[in-house]
Amino acid sequence: MIKYTLKTFQQQGIDDILCNKCGKSMKTECGFIGLTEARVVGSYCSTSLTDGDIHSFSLCEECLEVLFSTFTITSLESKLDETELI
Repeated sequence: MIKYTLKTFQQQGIDDILCNKCGKSMKTECGFIGLTEARVVGSYCSTSLTDGDIHSFSLCEECLEVLFSTFTITSLESKLDETELI
């Protein structure tokens, strides 16, 4: 969930992003970390989500780690090495 603060009459700035699962702030000195503002839309053939419902959410790194640990198939594609950061 993103919380906004009105910065000027015509401009909004993001004040904070909260994890929808645990409610903690995702703000750090480096910016916002985690999965910010994901959206899922229920489709016509969906068996679990209602057709047309839009779910918008954010998850902090700790909640993502817990979620990833429940996956039967890993979501980890690879790890960056130092040469890829240059």
